Amino acid sequence: MGIAVQDVVALLDVRGATFAGGAIAMHDGDQVPLKNLGSGSIRLLVAGLQKEVGQSSISIIDEVEFGLEPYRILRLLDALGAKTDDQTQQVFMTTHSPIVLRELSSSQLSILRTQRGRTIKDGTARLVTTTTNVVVPLGSEEIAQKTLRVCAEAFLAPSVIVCEGKTEIGLIRGIDLFNQDNGKRSVLSHGCHWADGGGSSMVERSLLFARMGYRTGLFMDSDVVIDPEKYSSLAVAGVTIFRWPDSYSTESVIFQSASLDLFPALLNIACDWRCRDSVDTRIRNVSQQRYDLNTCETASADDMRMVLGQCAGDGKWYKDIEPAETLRTSL
Repeated sequence: MGIAVQDVVALLDVRGATFAGGAIAMHDGDQVPLKNLGSGSIRLLVAGLQKEVGQSSISIIDEVEFGLEPYRILRLLDALGAKTDDQTQQVFMTTHSPIVLRELSSSQLSILRTQRGRTIKDGTARLVTTTTNVVVPLGSEEIAQKTLRVCAEAFLAPSVIVCEGKTEIGLIRGIDLFNQDNGKRSVLSHGCHWADGGGSSMVERSLLFARMGYRTGLFMDSDVVIDPEKYSSLAVAGVTIFRWPDSYSTESVIFQSASLDLFPALLNIACDWRCRDSVDTRIRNVSQQRYDLNTCETASADDMRMVLGQCAGDGKWYKDIEPAETLRTSL
């Protein structure tokens, strides 16, 4: 279990008030009481003893990650049988840790939901509020396992906004930080976290979160045609869609919406991420030599918007969380 304990013996605990059974405690080879170990080490030790000599087929652990570093969490989960198919052992545990979620299989996870309703009692007009606890399994489908690996943090929030890709995640994070800097509430303070839709997987991941009872939104481009049946399934599942109008990509919207005086700052972020030569070459090629980087930095004009939007998308100028998040600094 990773606990350095050797030659364990039972000795008198000098802090015992009486010579009762509680005065005898397990000590290590240096005669230090094992209960002096940290909370995480004690948890590992108890789990090891349970695994070695325990006869119980059921274990219950609250906040399994408490007091443990990530590598020790993995060791504990292994010891509890997370990677085995032992039909004689059941482990019930709660967690607030994405590390725990990523280490487990989707088929091992369930979410407990409380559903509230109102019913008519005894045939009268008197309404009675009822509550029902429902266990919703995550399931063993491939989409569930992949979503768990990539979006573990989102499973720990009551609301989820699935972003088409890393650009949209970075933009949401940047907007969140911008709002905080201006005295507004964070998205996180509202109990909402973002999840990576992985491009082509965004609809399936949104439907998965909705099926699990999360308040779910989908933030996506509008430059890719999606089957109308998928839109219908999202509507039925209660997923709110946030989508750019007029077939715009996120990169196109950035340059269509920004004021001209912000273009130098936007281009500077692209240069930091892709280098000046790459950005300059892209602008020259897309504009058919009408513009270059220097022109766009010093003499911005409205007719550059379409060119720079296309360049940003084709050149992946902000196609990651960090550069998209940094866009807030240009506002």
